[in-house]
Amino acid sequence: MRRKWFLTLMINLIVISLALTPIVAAQNRIPLTFWYSLGGASSAAIQELVFKFNQSQDKYELTAEYQGSYNDSLLKFTSTPTAQRPDVIHINEIGTATILDMGDYYPIQDFIDNGQLDISPYMTNVLNAYRYSGKMYAFPFSITVPAIYYNQEAFEKAGIDPSTLATYKGFSEASKKLVSSGVTEYGACIVNDTWIYEQLMASMNLDIVDNGNGRQGRATKLVADENGALNTVLSLMKEFNDEPTTFVATKSLEARTAFASQQVGMYIETAGNYGVTKQIVEDAFTIQQKPLFRLDGYENGLPYASGAALWVVDKGNAQKASGVIEFIKFFMEQENQVEFALATGYLPIREDVINDERYQDYVTNVNPGNWEIVEELIESTWPGGALFGSLGEFRRVVNSQILAMHDDKKLTVDKVIKEVTNSINEQIMLYNLSN
Repeated sequence: MRRKWFLTLMINLIVISLALTPIVAAQNRIPLTFWYSLGGASSAAIQELVFKFNQSQDKYELTAEYQGSYNDSLLKFTSTPTAQRPDVIHINEIGTATILDMGDYYPIQDFIDNGQLDISPYMTNVLNAYRYSGKMYAFPFSITVPAIYYNQEAFEKAGIDPSTLATYKGFSEASKKLVSSGVTEYGACIVNDTWIYEQLMASMNLDIVDNGNGRQGRATKLVADENGALNTVLSLMKEFNDEPTTFVATKSLEARTAFASQQVGMYIETAGNYGVTKQIVEDAFTIQQKPLFRLDGYENGLPYASGAALWVVDKGNAQKASGVIEFIKFFMEQENQVEFALATGYLPIREDVINDERYQDYVTNVNPGNWEIVEELIESTWPGGALFGSLGEFRRVVNSQILAMHDDKKLTVDKVIKEVTNSINEQIMLYNLSN
C-alpha cells in the first residue's frame, strides 16, 4: 500500500514538473512585446507566427497584443511612457512621419549595416517604400495595395468579362450591368478610404505634398490641389457615389458585409483583407480579385508598395532590440512568408515566395487575380506613399468631404478642394512648428 502511494506521489510530481517546465523556461527568457493592428484571419496568422517563433528558440518570449486600428495604436504609443511601450510596433503610413520625428526607434539600417539582417531576398521596390534619406527606418510586414473583389458567379450570370475592370470606365459599366441584369441590388462599392485615392494619385504620377511627397525633406504644404490630383479623384468619387447602382460604405466592414450577403457584386479595399473576406463569405460564392482600375489617360500607371511595417522601438535595451531582429529574421524565412501570404492575402515580398509551389497553386487555382496584383507590384517604381505628420488628418478630412458631397448635391468639388487645402495646410504648419 505504501509503495503504491509512493509511486502515485512520484508520478504526480513528474506531471507537475513537466507542466511547470514551459513556465520556468519562459521566465528565463527575455520578454518582448509586439503591438499589432490586424484583425480576423490576419490576427490569427500573427498569433500563429509568434507562437512558432517562441517554439523555435529559447532566448526570447514574444507576446503579441492587438491594439485596434492603426490610429488607436499610434495614439496609445505616443502617449505611453517609453518604458511601457512595446519592443516592436506594427504601424502603417499614418504613423511613419510621426515616429520618424519622435526618433524613439532603432533604424533597420543599423542592423543591415552591422550584418545582423540580410535584406537581399526582398523585392527592392518594396524596401524602397521604407527608406528615407537613403536609409531603411522600418521593416515591411503586411504589404498590400487596393484590389477589386468580385463575385465570380454574379459576373458569370451578368455576362461580365472581369478583364474590363482594368479601367474606371469598365469598372463603372460592370457595376451598372450587375444591377440592370438583376443579379445584385447594387453593382459596386469603393470603400471611402483616402488611401485608395492616394494610390490613384500615384498611378497618375502626382504627389500629395511638396518636397518629393515629403521624402526629400519635410513637407510644408499640399500640392495635390495644384497639380490636379485632388480634383481628379474627388470628381471621380462624386460621379461614382451619385450613381444609383453604387453602394456607399463608410467603412471596410460595411462594404465587406454587403459583398458577403450578395447585396453588392464587387467592391474595392485592401488586397490584404482577402483572408478576412473569405472567412465571412465562406462557401456562399467564389471570391476573385483584380488590380485597382486605371484612370483614363493613365492606363500604364501602377500602384506602390503600401501597408504597414515593423518598427524596432528604442527603449534603451540593445538586447531586446536584437530579439526583435531575430523575430524579423524568423518572419523573413520563406516558409513563414508563404504561410502568412496564403492565410491573410497580404502580398509576397520576397522573390522566392512567388515561385513557391503552394503560392503558385493558389494563384493558378484559387485566386488568379492575386498574381496580376503582385506582377504590378514587381513592376512599380513609385517610391512609396506621402510622408508627412498630418497624413492621418488628410485622410480624415478627405473621407468626410466625400461623404458630405454625397449627402449635399450642391456641395461642389471646388469648394471641397478649398476646404481640404486650407485645413491640411494649417495642420502641416502646426505639426512642423511643434516638431
